[in-house]
Amino acid sequence: MTSDKPLVSERFPRSAKYHPEWVLASVSGAANALWLSEWLAAALDLRPGMRVLDLGCGRAASSIFLRREFGAQVWATDLWFSASENMQRIRDAGVEDGVFPIHADARSLPFAAEFFDAIVCIDCFPYYGTDDLYLNYLARFVKPGIKALEADGGRFLGYVRVVGRRHDRVKLADHIVSLPAQYTKKPLLRSHQ
Repeated sequence: MTSDKPLVSERFPRSAKYHPEWVLASVSGAANALWLSEWLAAALDLRPGMRVLDLGCGRAASSIFLRREFGAQVWATDLWFSASENMQRIRDAGVEDGVFPIHADARSLPFAAEFFDAIVCIDCFPYYGTDDLYLNYLARFVKPGIKALEADGGRFLGYVRVVGRRHDRVKLADHIVSLPAQYTKKPLLRSHQ
């Protein structure tokens, strides 16, 4: 990330198109939802028209990103954030034709079995996926052929430990002290200069 262009990384060229004010106004946790979505999408075979459940979507930034960048139909599902505010964010981003905000508990989802082609959980799975039987419950909503659970075999899906060290030459971005309580429209894309 360079200090003259905040939230830009060579590793995430799709995310770099989005205006930093919009990204920060869409924060619902500590991580950059667009970077995580782009990183995850690199391992998925997302195609236009695929049905994706974005479970624990927060303020729907990841859902908007998946629609705009991959053409997927996305069900932006969250318990803690308002579906009405997410709908406004979705409209402002111009993707109301393919992103559908849902207010639901991850343990009581209102979807039919095998409805989705993929399910993504961006920086939220530990909030609701701690029950030993939860993955079995969640897996029923995805069509057969998503082999992540079998391939994982219990080796990688779980908690991770990260150690970070700060270099003295890196200028830190301003600390986010609080999240905005209400939706405020911000520019979606960076202007072309």
